[in-house]
Amino acid sequence: MHSTTRFKRAAAIASQSLVASALLAVSAFPQAPPSAPAAQPPLQAQSDSARINALAHRILGAGFKADSLQGDDIKPWHLKAQYQILEDGVPKPIPGTIEEWYQGPYQWKRAYSSPEAQLTGAEWSVSRTAHYHAKPKTEDGFDASRLHLRITGPVVSPLNQAGYMKPEYDLDAKRLTLSGVVLTCVSVADPGRYAQPANPDFILPTMCFDPDTHLRVVIAGDTTIQYDDIQMFQDRAVARDVKVMVHGQLNAEIKVSTLEPLAPSDADLVKPPSNAIAEPFTIEPGLPVPESVFEVGASIPIPPEGFPFRGIVKVPVILQKDGSVKINHDGPKDWAREEVVDAVARAVVKWKYKPYLLDGQPIEVGMTIQYVVDGKPFVQSYNRPKSAHPGMPGPTPTTSPASASPWMARN
Repeated sequence: MHSTTRFKRAAAIASQSLVASALLAVSAFPQAPPSAPAAQPPLQAQSDSARINALAHRILGAGFKADSLQGDDIKPWHLKAQYQILEDGVPKPIPGTIEEWYQGPYQWKRAYSSPEAQLTGAEWSVSRTAHYHAKPKTEDGFDASRLHLRITGPVVSPLNQAGYMKPEYDLDAKRLTLSGVVLTCVSVADPGRYAQPANPDFILPTMCFDPDTHLRVVIAGDTTIQYDDIQMFQDRAVARDVKVMVHGQLNAEIKVSTLEPLAPSDADLVKPPSNAIAEPFTIEPGLPVPESVFEVGASIPIPPEGFPFRGIVKVPVILQKDGSVKINHDGPKDWAREEVVDAVARAVVKWKYKPYLLDGQPIEVGMTIQYVVDGKPFVQSYNRPKSAHPGMPGPTPTTSPASASPWMARN
């Protein structure tokens, strides 16, 4: 059977399973009755809410310990997986292989191979702030971010987004039935209180665990990730079959073929070669976003056909230690017209930020400036409503760290 046929069949099965699960979702615990028109909700409602919140935090904490291949207590390991991924405008899924050699927190190498040049390359992490990638072999360059989101992150660090869920947040817990397995789904109650982007559920996702506290489903905005074929490794639950659904359609599937202790002879693989290219720091979930202190608007040209551009222009930049901005020419390219991207780039290099501090020291930060072109007067980000919590991106963020998307932190 051809890989495309298998991929489409898996998509149909996964979609049916997830849709059925959503229809069967019921509350796991007593819900607080509607509050009477009084200053405080009924005591019973307060008691139920507090009990559910405490239970949800316990489940999330247990999930952290049970479902991640990273941490101080994990011994070095080696993983290999095969994947297929659908890209816009490409009729057939693109196959590929990922391989990781993990020696400890922030110490690893990842190698990617695929018929597509942009999905072939390698990257290394030496410490929390020292990251490298191999010199691209083609002009298009190696774009690891495409694989972090949909391939590597969901397998290696499936609970990465939980870093946004702080202990003081109110959590909810509901019951979901998936293929006959009863799951407890943990989510932030009223996430708009803590994050105010267009879709707070993307930043603060729902995470569903089976009775053994093994992660089985993550729902982040329009993206759903399903974890199957759970097997134990170093007392951690690892899904060897991971499906990524976007808008209900299968977007990527990863199958882990090898997961074993790291051989002593492979330890040197974690060291980057002398010609590896250094990368700026990627902001991790829970860390504050960069704070802008000066911005100017872009002068967007009108194309010859007379139809003005409308949309979001994404410009990859590096925030330097002194808070100045420079274009990251190694970052992913925007699909907008070149003259529009150039106009936005000419504006953002004039912007200024407060120096970004990590452990009290200024560092360079890689991020993407999302510039909204809507025909309205430009409004600086510091003159817009702020997020209630500094670790969260604000509404229609002007600056977006890579970690504002699921599974981007690289620990």
